[in-house]
Amino acid sequence: MVLSPPTQTSQARRTIAPAWHTVCLLALLTIFSALSAYLRMGSTTPRLGHLFLYPTVIAFEWLLFAFSLWHSDAAFVGYVARVLHHPRSLRIDIPVALLLIAIAVLLEPLMVRILGQSNSVSVEGFQPHNALEVAMWIVMSISAGISEETVFRGYLQQQFGGWTRHSSIGIAAQDAVFGLCHAYQGWRNVVLIFVLGSVFGLFALLRKGLRANIIAHACVDILGAF
Repeated sequence: MVLSPPTQTSQARRTIAPAWHTVCLLALLTIFSALSAYLRMGSTTPRLGHLFLYPTVIAFEWLLFAFSLWHSDAAFVGYVARVLHHPRSLRIDIPVALLLIAIAVLLEPLMVRILGQSNSVSVEGFQPHNALEVAMWIVMSISAGISEETVFRGYLQQQFGGWTRHSSIGIAAQDAVFGLCHAYQGWRNVVLIFVLGSVFGLFALLRKGLRANIIAHACVDILGAF
């Protein structure tokens, strides 16, 4: 079966790393969020030019990815590694990813209609302006897809779910952290990101894997350049 009901799965019955490890990961996410605000990534005038800003984001994304696997149990490392295995399941993951992309694309105008036009200019100030920047943006988007899905919909969702014994709390808790990490984009965008994070968290739980999420996340970020 492609999707299974969101009952008490193994993701909600075990923790995947020591508590100190999770505290350190949350501290790294706080630093990343503070750095994003300091660099004015939600502004038309960021402190760094794109050729320096994009590599900084890429480096931090891969640091978060590596840290989330370090000291995590073998089961979680295997869960993440399955993204590279079983190519036949792409026949399922690609349509699921397309559905996620469609949801993300449709949710934004709906949220704007509900909440009002956001004054955030994060996309405008962050967008690439030439071929080299577009290439770096694509690398950054792929890095974000891999790193953020692993950290939020993988590590934090399973860790919080394990602590509370409830998958739904795991989804909500990782989503709250995900939204707060984007606070520099303004509260309206945080609400949109929170809704999207919930959808992505639910799909990761039902699909019991991250590959569709990673594909969709990277594609949505790439589309953000245009």
